[in-house]
Amino acid sequence: MNFLLFLPVFCLAGFMLKLADWLGEKKHGGFKSYLVAAVSAFLFWFLLKTNIETSTLMLSIVIGCVLALKVNRLNLVFGVGVLLVLMVLFGFQPPIFWLLPILTALVILDEYTHEKFSFVFFRFRGFLKTFILLLGLLGLLQPFNVLGFIIFDLTYDLTTIKIEKIVKVI
Repeated sequence: MNFLLFLPVFCLAGFMLKLADWLGEKKHGGFKSYLVAAVSAFLFWFLLKTNIETSTLMLSIVIGCVLALKVNRLNLVFGVGVLLVLMVLFGFQPPIFWLLPILTALVILDEYTHEKFSFVFFRFRGFLKTFILLLGLLGLLQPFNVLGFIIFDLTYDLTTIKIEKIVKVI
């Protein structure tokens, strides 16, 4: 399997997640916000099927956001529901059980600190990024997964910066 083909999926997953979040927050789009959340859920599910490392990364983001109470809009709840249905009906790769709680805790820490502190490390959710890079440097994560996560996260952050212009096009 050519893992480079999955890199655009990481990119689209980051974009769609931020777009779903923004549409729900701004109360734009009605049906559109639910459709975008469903597409985001499908992309996450697709990545959950890729391999155990990717599954662990993406599942920790979902669980961490739920536990940090960031799934706080109906379209996002709908998206998580779609993801759960896809996981039950079509399966997913089991996560790495020792790594999942660590990454989930870092997601929660990032979610709680990114709005409270102005330092760039916190604003752009630096705990998870740093730990993923460290795991990659130590050879505990495949380079593909490190790159995929960075692409996902950068796309999410760049979408945050450019969202107003993007929504006008959609």
